[in-house]
Amino acid sequence: MKHTRVFYFSATGNSLDAARMISSGIKGSEIISMAEKFPKKAIGGKNESIGFVFPVYFEGMPRLVKSFIENLNIKPDTFCFAVATYGGSYMNTLGSVDTLLKTKGLFLSYAASVRMPGNYLTLYNPPSRIRVKSMLEKSRKTLAKLTDDILNQKIKMPKQRLVFISNYFNKVIYTGIGKWEKNFHVSDKCTGCGICAKVCPVDNIKIKNKQPVWGNECERCVACISWCPEKAIDFARKTKGRRRYNNPNVKLKDIIRKK
Repeated sequence: MKHTRVFYFSATGNSLDAARMISSGIKGSEIISMAEKFPKKAIGGKNESIGFVFPVYFEGMPRLVKSFIENLNIKPDTFCFAVATYGGSYMNTLGSVDTLLKTKGLFLSYAASVRMPGNYLTLYNPPSRIRVKSMLEKSRKTLAKLTDDILNQKIKMPKQRLVFISNYFNKVIYTGIGKWEKNFHVSDKCTGCGICAKVCPVDNIKIKNKQPVWGNECERCVACISWCPEKAIDFARKTKGRRRYNNPNVKLKDIIRKK
């Protein structure tokens, strides 16, 4: 294998943690944030590997990931792989990556999923520290196995599964629901530190009069809620009193988007 690039998207750390572990097992590989750097030239080629590591959002790809792959210029004969981290289910997420690559004359050579602690506190209370530790230990074993597969360019193509339901959740509910910005609330605990704006992967938050103001391009990643040091941000009435989850192997500085 000549060279491996691992592109990742991560809001609360799971996918960055996974990307780091994959990269650590492949000599000479590099990890690149999809939210920060976009290659202008064609990449890949024979004996080269390009991977995408990202969380499952509403049973599919995050919008940022989909847009990134759509616009990426990948050379023919590239070994493409995708690793989806998830807390609940992933349905046809990996199949949709394969479908997208096929529009570019490519295909997904290797597809894998890794269950990790769920962070989506707008729907549920994230797991306890004890549960998080147990889940991450199990994920390490899965990641070690798939890293070896990727290193050896094993072929493991995804199956198209639950396509209609997966598309409904991802295209209708996730991308179809607007005006999320009206549901964010900030308590008087807010210090105006600006961390929420710094971790937003799509630059959707601005600090005005020492308070965060959300635009209408929310990625639905909950990074702003999860990384707030004062727990001052809530979404509607759904997140108040719930735990905030950040992968313990990832620090705030690793998530802050570099401009």
